Amino acid sequence: MQYYSVILRSCPHALTYASKEEIREGSLVSVPFRKGSQRAIVRTKIPSDEGFSAKNIEKVLKEVILDKQQLGMISKISEYYFCSINQASKLYLPTFLWNEKRPRRDEFLRIRRTARAEGAEGAARAEGYNVSQLKRSPKQKKLVELLQADGEMEISEVKKMFSASIITGLLNKKIIQKREGKICPGFKISYSGLKAVKKLTEDQQKIFDNIVSSKNQKHLIHGVTGSGKTEIYLQLIKKTLEEKKGAIILVPEIALTTQLIQYFANHFKNEIAVLHSKMTNNERAQEWWRLKTGEAKVLLGSRSGLFAPVQNLGLVVMDEEHEWTYKQDNAPRYHARKVAEMMMEMRPDVKLVLGSATPSVETYFLTGAGGKGSGAGRAEGAGGYELQKLSERVGGSSKTELPLVEIVDLRFEFRKKNYSIFSDALQEALTETLKNKEQAILFLNRRGAASAVVCRECGYTVKCETCEIAMTLHGRAGEAGGDLLICHHCGSLKKPILTCPNCKSTYIRNMGVGTQRVESEIKKMFPQAKVLRADRDTTNTKKGFEKIYNDFKNHKADILVGTQMIAKGLDIPKVSLVGVMLADIGLHIPDFRASEKTFQLMTQVAGRAGRRDKRGYVIIQTYSPTHPAIVAAGNHDYRKFYEVEIADRKDFGYPPFAPIIKLTFQDPVRKFVFE
Repeated sequence: MQYYSVILRSCPHALTYASKEEIREGSLVSVPFRKGSQRAIVRTKIPSDEGFSAKNIEKVLKEVILDKQQLGMISKISEYYFCSINQASKLYLPTFLWNEKRPRRDEFLRIRRTARAEGAEGAARAEGYNVSQLKRSPKQKKLVELLQADGEMEISEVKKMFSASIITGLLNKKIIQKREGKICPGFKISYSGLKAVKKLTEDQQKIFDNIVSSKNQKHLIHGVTGSGKTEIYLQLIKKTLEEKKGAIILVPEIALTTQLIQYFANHFKNEIAVLHSKMTNNERAQEWWRLKTGEAKVLLGSRSGLFAPVQNLGLVVMDEEHEWTYKQDNAPRYHARKVAEMMMEMRPDVKLVLGSATPSVETYFLTGAGGKGSGAGRAEGAGGYELQKLSERVGGSSKTELPLVEIVDLRFEFRKKNYSIFSDALQEALTETLKNKEQAILFLNRRGAASAVVCRECGYTVKCETCEIAMTLHGRAGEAGGDLLICHHCGSLKKPILTCPNCKSTYIRNMGVGTQRVESEIKKMFPQAKVLRADRDTTNTKKGFEKIYNDFKNHKADILVGTQMIAKGLDIPKVSLVGVMLADIGLHIPDFRASEKTFQLMTQVAGRAGRRDKRGYVIIQTYSPTHPAIVAAGNHDYRKFYEVEIADRKDFGYPPFAPIIKLTFQDPVRKFVFE
């Protein structure tokens, strides 16, 4: 009798079951559980003493759903993040595997790529049928032309345009064929054939060669916005596929996948699969199986894509690695970068490439290139990452120059009696942009809105005396004592101030303005302008952002108002102006990373301007114009920001110099939590 540790979906702990036959680790099995049967994954074979009693495994459903590395990662994640073994396993196992329902696979039509007919006609069909030979049937010819242009089409869409006899005729002639599954569920992909990979610049080629030839597994590409990091990713993927290996590309926002899917599909066609949280269970199931069977070799997705069953994995790319959306907020509360590093320990033949114009302080520190404040004697790559730098934009004359940034002091605007949310400089710039038939982006970091308490006269912000972090105003309606200022780091309490202790002004305000107000005000100021808004309310559907992005890219709108989703990754040719409405909102949230996140956002959103024929112009509105994060963002100076920030982190014992762990206690009875 053999004994196995198995993982069930509804049980937090692994259980032991017996079998007379040898079962491979990672197999999907059916086991008795409580009063019925459940599906489970065989975790490992375990030794047992004679006389050990256990229920028998009923049957093996599928062999080797998870490989040894994936099973090992489940254990690592469970141990590192203090989560149950079944919570960790759910990262790797899609919902459909736990039930008996087979995922629906849509049918598609495409030009037949392999001919079963013999002779010259068969060979011609194998390369793509010559539509001129369909003289007798103009409708069949039209359908073939459509399929040649679009690659493939869903049968349900084809039947709206052509009769069943037209489709059947082409199938019988072996000119077209059916295929189950989707290229990229939820997205319309069109291409007119594979595109050639662009030739890399000298700097890009140097980085590509360094990564390919290096014995180091982990690399950080630190490249300014518009420097061509994506082209390096594409070349690395191409090289990986040539070596008969698979690749994973992670992006921080679902919004970014829209343009990247099209970009990569134009180069790799059906070898691309997509996975993210906005897809239906059926769509995710289809893509999961395409990767598992090796039909698709490249995965493009959000953080959960890291757990996709890409076969013979050779490369993992994390674009915009600094983004906090790589951190999952519900159990298991993993960070994709940390999990990727764990994967590298188990897969020494896989390369991990991180890319960012504004790397996270922790990652840059691990390159050993930190300099001041990073600790004495740290050599290049001492933390495990090899640093690759791209310091210039690529392309035409404007792209070689980073945008010109103007920092507007809102305290001065207030003294001028300008009480509008738009400074005089921003109003003038918007007028000029619209006059020149160009486009503008107005960015608002809505996180922490109305949290900080700021003096409009001098810019003073109420901070915790212990932690040097902005305190948050909380209303306590109906309770004695009224409102309170709270430090979310150490829990200190303070009564709200009525007079500024710095300049004695009474103009103390809770900071915050929303995207709806910005949209409303801009429409009043420029009634002739067409305005789009991109925030959580307008992009809550699967294709919400895709439509906004396409409309703005096609210049169906002049101004785009949005939150963090528009701050990175967008490449809109006619955007010449970017306005940051209130940089202080992110600067004073109660988080030790507030300065870092503000600098990153300001730099990223500034990079949306001037990516083609004209140098971009960026206006940052703030009550704190001398803050190091604002000044460094205005000068596009990551190094200067890093030196100030890493020194502060060291003084206060923040990461990367010490770990921070959050413990949350929950109980229906409040007093038990405090006890």
